[in-house]
Amino acid sequence: MSRFRFRLKRPFVGNRIFHFDLKGAAPKVAYFKEMFAFLKTIGATGILIEWEDMFPYEGILADVRNGNAYTKKEIATILNWAVEYELDIIPLVQTFGHLEWILKLEKFAKYRQVERYPQVICLADDEAVDLVKTALNQVLAVHREFPMPFFHIGADEAFQVRLGDLIEPVVWNYAENLDDQLYPDMWERFGTVFPFIWGASAFKGADGPSRFYSNVPHYLANHRSWISQMTTAYKSFKQFRGLILTGWQRFDHFAILCELLPVGLMSAAINFITIKKGHYDRSVLREASTLMDCSNTIDIDAQGIAGYCNFPGSKVYQEVQQLKSALDQTNENVHKDYQVRGWLTPFNIKHNYSQAWYLDQLLDKVNMHITDLEAIAQALRKDMEPIFFADTIDEFLFEYLEPGLKELHVLREGAIRLGATKYFGLRPFKINSILEQRKEEKKVLESGARMPPANVGDRETRR
Repeated sequence: MSRFRFRLKRPFVGNRIFHFDLKGAAPKVAYFKEMFAFLKTIGATGILIEWEDMFPYEGILADVRNGNAYTKKEIATILNWAVEYELDIIPLVQTFGHLEWILKLEKFAKYRQVERYPQVICLADDEAVDLVKTALNQVLAVHREFPMPFFHIGADEAFQVRLGDLIEPVVWNYAENLDDQLYPDMWERFGTVFPFIWGASAFKGADGPSRFYSNVPHYLANHRSWISQMTTAYKSFKQFRGLILTGWQRFDHFAILCELLPVGLMSAAINFITIKKGHYDRSVLREASTLMDCSNTIDIDAQGIAGYCNFPGSKVYQEVQQLKSALDQTNENVHKDYQVRGWLTPFNIKHNYSQAWYLDQLLDKVNMHITDLEAIAQALRKDMEPIFFADTIDEFLFEYLEPGLKELHVLREGAIRLGATKYFGLRPFKINSILEQRKEEKKVLESGARMPPANVGDRETRR
């Protein structure tokens, strides 16, 4: 624990903003109220809300709406709750890049900067610019009914187009040691153009696109380094506005889900408290444990597991940590098992060739791990349902639980079938290697035959 200990002379009094990334695992409306109460408790001063395709766009943009998109009435309810909990509201609409949610559609593909890539819009096209303005205006029309001190327009490229008098840049960095990337002269150069500046750290969703479980030490190190940077960087500006603590749900619009909101809240609590105090020591863990009503003090070296806690979605948090542990145990106890690696390989299963003596020892172990994963799946589905739409639950389980469960069922069925086999064939066996299959596929392609098209599923609306 001592490697994380550091202290500044006074608390950090700037903006401390919590990022809602709604391009993945957007929560149901009621969960926002629980979240806002929690954020106020841990020291957040505002929210950055990235609506993306969850906003109820109209007119030419109506087709980009997610099937689960909020209604205007629901958005008003969400924003009213934010005001109730005295949280500043900063809407985010991407304007230069990160526009996959619009440019992925065939009708808008003509506005891409590069036809092959749907990320960046062509600002030399007047119609494309009007499209972005339409998105901005529709979001502004809803948000102007509520306090809105800032509006985030993305626009990484704004430094290149000399907008220093109009915008305030955000420096994003999620590394554990910012000194390796953010040098003092960088801040000085920014200071010659911009009087105000922001920093952006991460409390989740920035540690690999398929990281679905909590990694508190990584994010704590990132915030420790941000405190160190801000301590000196502020001198180059009229004001260092504050820090946006980002929490990506996907790395981009096309990526799979990473950490869900409840999974990141223990990290959020620890890091918001750390930033507010301006230092980290054991008192941060004690305070976070108290605020989250944990039965034990948080141990970040145990990946944040702290007995029973009570915060918005805490059951989902615990079950996801259990899933990670169960998958690790399955890998260690089954896939690396002596019997599996010698007598229940794909070769054994395909050619019905194995030794029942070893399979009998293995089957109970496989069944135990199947039971564990099925119980976790049932619990996750039950506890995620009040928070998330059905498609989020399905996607999360499909991506992170079902592959492991499927592998176990393949082993189980193979062990049962092979264990019942009394008579076996003679070697050698005919083996169709993957290389031979690829040769056959190449012949088909060279003959001019067309491969069957991929199916495009119908959109589901929220349930």
